[in-house]
Parts: sequence; C-alpha cells; structure tokens
Amino acid sequence: MEMNERKKGILKAVINEYILTAEPIGSRTISKKYELNVSSATIRNEMADLEDLGYLQQPHTSSGRIPSDKGYRFYVDSLIDIEKIPGSFEEMIRKKYLDRKKEVQDIVQVTSRMLSHLTRYTALVASPSSPEYFFQHLQLVPLEGKKVAVIVVISSGLVQHQTVTLQNRPSREELGHISRLINDRLQGLPLKKINNEIFQELEKELRDKTLFRELYKSLVEFISEEGINQEWGKIHLDGATNILEQPEFSDLEKVKVFLKLFEQEDMLRQLLNKIPTEGLKVVIGKEVPLQEIRDCSLVVADYSFQDKTVGKMAILGPTRMYYPKVMATVNFMAEVLSKVLREED
Repeated sequence: MEMNERKKGILKAVINEYILTAEPIGSRTISKKYELNVSSATIRNEMADLEDLGYLQQPHTSSGRIPSDKGYRFYVDSLIDIEKIPGSFEEMIRKKYLDRKKEVQDIVQVTSRMLSHLTRYTALVASPSSPEYFFQHLQLVPLEGKKVAVIVVISSGLVQHQTVTLQNRPSREELGHISRLINDRLQGLPLKKINNEIFQELEKELRDKTLFRELYKSLVEFISEEGINQEWGKIHLDGATNILEQPEFSDLEKVKVFLKLFEQEDMLRQLLNKIPTEGLKVVIGKEVPLQEIRDCSLVVADYSFQDKTVGKMAILGPTRMYYPKVMATVNFMAEVLSKVLREED
C-alpha cells in the first residue's frame, strides 16, 4: 500500500481540520469542506488505509480519526504550506528590539513575549551563553539612598545590570575611581579569567578599601564568567497558561505536570539542550526528549551572535499545533534576533 497523492491530500485535510476543531474527523466532513473530487465512501476507505499505515488513529470505534505522531511528522516534512511573514512585520519587530537598548535580558524577554503573543502557545527562549565573552566596560552609578547600579558591558556590546544596596551612601567620585581602576585592569580580558585573585590585586591599589569591600562580593559574582552565565544562560518563559487553554490539557493531572515543569528552569534548559538544531527543527510527540510532555510538540530554532550559535528559542504546544504559522514565526524571530545582534556588534 503506497502513499499516493490522493492519500496525501486526505491526510493533509484531516490534519488541517483537526488542528482547527480538536475533534475526531469523519469522511463526510472532509467530503463537504475540501474539494478532493472523490466520494465520501472513497475518502472513508482511504482514511482506513491511512490508519493501517499508521498516519491516522481512531480514538473510539464509532468516532472519526485523528492524526498520529507519524501523521504529523509526514505532514511537517512533506505536506505543510508554511505561512509567509509580511515584510512590514520585520520592521515592527526590529523596532521592538532596538527600543530595548540591547540589554540582553530585555531582548530575550521581549522575544519570548512576542513569540507567545504571535502563536498563542508557550514560548521558551534561552539567553546567550558562551565561554568566549570578553569584559569591555563597568560603570557604577549612585542611585537613591545607599543603592548603586552596577552596569557591565561585554565585548559584544550587550549590557547587563543589577542594583546593590550598601551600608553607607557612596559618593560619585568614589564609585568613579573604582570603575576606572576595574576598567583599566579588566578591559579585554576573557570572563573566564576574571576571578577572586584579580579583585584581591585590585583592592591593594586602593587607598580607601571600605567601599570596594562592600561591592566586592557583588562584583566578583556579577563580572565573572560564572556570574554572567547565571544571568545569560537563563530560560525565559512566556505564555505558560496558553498551553493549558488547549482542550487536550484540561485534565487536572496534566495541568500539575506542566506547572511543575515550568517552575524548573534547569529541566527546561536541559530540554532545549537535548534538541540538536541547525536552523529550524520540529520535535513531535514521542520524539520530545522529556517523558512528561510527550503529548506535545516543540518548534525550535537557534539564533546566532558573532557568527556563532549562542541560544535557542522554542514554542511548546500540543501536537495539534498550527504548524504553518508556528514554524514561520519561530524561524522569522530567530533570523531577526540574529540580525539585530550582528548589526549592534
């Protein structure tokens, strides 16, 4: 029994209809809604053949049929019509990125937010993580009261910042002196070479060590490779409740599984890391490398920085997801993010 053009057309119609309705599809529905130029009886026979071939399955004896993982895989690989993203849309997305002034966490957050909003599924975006970052610049800015903003710029131009509360209110002059000392000593150094020893050497060069000692722990944790990667290796999740709105996941036990998963950043990171990508990849059902969510699909793409892959983004949804739009959106967002990072390098 071969997969001829008529079977392909019927399988495509069944999947398209099931994506829309989440209900088992019968031959009469396909006959009425899709111009396949064959009778309902012929469609019924072909659907039975598709079930025998493993592309469709029948949840109940008297019901229609739904796609299997194998059916979705064939659909994604051979039948899908990927939607086109309007050219005007790119400028709108680029503006959203550029408005964030290239602060890495803001860029990643806006990416996950847009992915979730555009697809109506759950978005996962991994911040850039690389052992080849170099220190470029540090600025210590006094804020209200005893607070200080620690702003770090890496060789790429990406910015990371945090706020530190001190015991005493520092002067702008003191902070400026420490900033200049650190910048003179650390500029151009790989993050992996910035450690406690370097900061201890810096302390010896200061007359007033009190303020430096207050900042010491925050600076070491924040500027070192380990500290940067704690922030830049983060997984940003958006639209966690979107997948729970799908009818497939109305069961309370399934809801608990997803809520628990979404709380475990390490597991989400491992999930993305286990999916090898070169461009765009779709992982369907039993192909998902995490037992708890093997009734889902993931559409994953990597994005680049300085011509190297540094992060991944993904959409998590039911196997019944709207692949034409999701694949186009994820691929598009990965390409635009890579362009923005490259242009600002």
